[in-house]
Amino acid sequence: MNDASNTTTRHGKSAVSLAMNLFTLIELLVVVAIIAILVSMISPAYRQAIAVAQTVVCSNNLKNVAVAFSTYVSDFEFFPPHRLLWEDYDDPSYWEQLPYWATLIQGKDTSKKPVKVDSYIADDQRIFQCPSLESAITEPDGLTWEWKFNTHSLGYGYNAYFLGPWCWVVPPGLPTRPISPGLADLSLAWAVPDQFVRMNSIQSPSQNILVAETRPWNSFTLWWPDSGLDRYLQEGQFQGVVDTRHPGGAAIVFNDGHVELRNRFDVNPPTNPFGTGNDTHSELWDPKQRKNPNFHP
Repeated sequence: MNDASNTTTRHGKSAVSLAMNLFTLIELLVVVAIIAILVSMISPAYRQAIAVAQTVVCSNNLKNVAVAFSTYVSDFEFFPPHRLLWEDYDDPSYWEQLPYWATLIQGKDTSKKPVKVDSYIADDQRIFQCPSLESAITEPDGLTWEWKFNTHSLGYGYNAYFLGPWCWVVPPGLPTRPISPGLADLSLAWAVPDQFVRMNSIQSPSQNILVAETRPWNSFTLWWPDSGLDRYLQEGQFQGVVDTRHPGGAAIVFNDGHVELRNRFDVNPPTNPFGTGNDTHSELWDPKQRKNPNFHP
């Protein structure tokens, strides 16, 4: 009588051997399925951990920037201009070379004309780069852009309308030139700021925005007249605070050096202040915390 356990197939393999191979394949499929389930569970947690880490780095960047601003103000007695102006507008590299607040507090000479100031921050451009911008980013309106250490693609904007002397005002010790006085019409944003702001003139430093995250194109400034959310998705028009890079909101450093994450609706006015006089959330921008009397009849 033949032993069933020794029965062989016509290929020379026993039934037991085939069963063992089949069982091994099933085990492999089960393991692969388990791994797939674990990956699906771990991936959101991993992405969340990355997002948290990026937020921490971004916050530390802004704290370092605030320290540099504070030191600059201690030396010059006023906040730096958001940028300086040269006459060679037709130069294709004009906006790549133009000195602005980040190069000024870093003591960099990015222009054809030297800007001699001390360095107030480490010689590392990554301090001015949110880690969420290490690769190309797409904005809600579909605009895709990449970070660069220049005025259009920085992504950290300085509250320059209220804090820094405007670029057509000559700040002591820094080379610049005046431009058309017609731009003074920006006073249609109702609040004409002081041109040389000192730290002790800020009513509430813990509630006064210094630097926050912005969109590309003139992304180195937060410009109150053009911060209305009705322009949020208009490329080249909105110069307010954006909140699309971190789960908790926009990273903002205030003039006392602390950083908060805030929703864009909690810091930007709903409509453009320019021409309308809208003063919603102006207390976070204006160091004097003024309100527009004509906007509240």
